[in-house]
Amino acid sequence: MRIFSNKLFFLFILAIVLAGAFYWYEWRPHNIKIHCTYAAIERSGEKAQGKNFETGVEVYDFYYKKCLREKGL
Repeated sequence: MRIFSNKLFFLFILAIVLAGAFYWYEWRPHNIKIHCTYAAIERSGEKAQGKNFETGVEVYDFYYKKCLREKGL
């Protein structure tokens, strides 16, 4: 019975570590990129209104990269 308990404990710890790794390397960056995309679209629309297309793209890129840096990516 002791061996079963050790295996179960090991599997439990392994599941927690894998879930944490999935969150940190997959789920978190995905959500940050989505948030930064919407934030950059909103900010670039306010700043580049009435300007040409290239300026709007440059403003979007600036705010997108700024947001990613602020969030830790």
